[in-house]
Amino acid sequence: MSIPINERAEAVVLGFLLSVKNPQVKLHDQALTPEDFASDLNARIFTALRDQFSQGKARADTVALDRRLSKDREYKEAGAKEYLQNLISSHLGEYKAIEAAKLIKDLSRRRAIIQGLSEQVTRAHDQSESLDGIVSGVNATLAGLVDQTAAKRITTQKEAVAEAYNEVLELIDNRGGPLGIPTDLIGLNNATSGFYPGDYYILAARPGTGKTGLALSFTASIARLGIPVLFFSLEMPRKQLIHRMMASTFKIDACKFRGVFPFSHEEKALLESNAVDELYKLPVHYYDAANVTAGEFRTICHIEMERHGIGLVVVDYLGKMKPDRRGQQRHLEISEISEAMRTVSKELKLPVLALAQMNRNVENRNSEPQLSDLRESGSLEQDADTVMFLHEDKSLPDPPSGMKKIILKIAKNRHGPERQIKLMFNRAFLEFTEMKEHFAPAPREVAEHWEGGED
Repeated sequence: MSIPINERAEAVVLGFLLSVKNPQVKLHDQALTPEDFASDLNARIFTALRDQFSQGKARADTVALDRRLSKDREYKEAGAKEYLQNLISSHLGEYKAIEAAKLIKDLSRRRAIIQGLSEQVTRAHDQSESLDGIVSGVNATLAGLVDQTAAKRITTQKEAVAEAYNEVLELIDNRGGPLGIPTDLIGLNNATSGFYPGDYYILAARPGTGKTGLALSFTASIARLGIPVLFFSLEMPRKQLIHRMMASTFKIDACKFRGVFPFSHEEKALLESNAVDELYKLPVHYYDAANVTAGEFRTICHIEMERHGIGLVVVDYLGKMKPDRRGQQRHLEISEISEAMRTVSKELKLPVLALAQMNRNVENRNSEPQLSDLRESGSLEQDADTVMFLHEDKSLPDPPSGMKKIILKIAKNRHGPERQIKLMFNRAFLEFTEMKEHFAPAPREVAEHWEGGED
């Protein structure tokens, strides 16, 4: 099977670069590099032209180009000036050049896939190679290749200011509302501006506190805005997640979805009605396979971003993910997994919410959880932009039967204040509701707003 190349497309692009004024501006978004050209000679010509334009030339200098390539053996064998003239005659206009540049980039990626996976196939034939190492190599190769889809470029001060200023204007238009993706907790939105693109969030709790339920609440409310969510369920099957979502949505005791109690006639009618259509339409994508590695996580996120344009990633939970490199100490494994999540949030410019466990010793204290209570690795605290804890508030009077008073503590907030948000957790419906005191806007006084926060 032949290697995918298209010399005609390369000639069209080079002909365009050789023929028009400021051609690099027209092709800028395609982010072509010399490595994208299958022909080594074409790659060297592209490099020479790029150097000319970077020196401020508006048009290609064919005399200087010929002089630079004059000692190139392949250039001489191709006919030297005649080769350049043939390239110039290949110029077909801006539209054709852009299409040809896209094709060159596409074929370049295809060749990289062939080369990268061929190396992994060779490793797979070598029985001395570990299977885990081969799988990790495949995932690393795919993640690196998918990451090449975004054009990488240096941003000027003018572009950076324009981008930031547009965000300020958007904030003004929102009348101070969250710039990130709003959750259904107003107090959380006031403190964090919602789930912000590029930020990495950790929600930690002891088992049974409702962290999965809160994550599902975030998932459903954000999906109802039409924003696709990718949910990694590493602890329970997706069917159980949907049952929990149904319990919360339709206010039906979650135990009934386990067959503990029978459904009432009204509940049966509700579940058989068109009301379920709302859940059908939510743009949520579940990945509930066991033994997901950090490399697989990164690859899946990139693929789902290309396919569905996801706006939020949720991981339930971080401790169930596997590192690419086995046999390390546990804190190093957790560090590798946390780094993968932080990297995905930055690469794809989307929020990543990872659920985590707290150390058991927090149950032996009367005080509220601290950052040091994050289980297994201090890197979680360092990597995350925001760290939140769910814990039961036992200092208040007993709540009604079947309810728990829960505190959502924002223990680290890189971009705003630390805060405690009081919630009521309905254990039957797996539903969180917020105390009305959080419905007021965030405080405006700077000193009060940042009290206890970090810069």
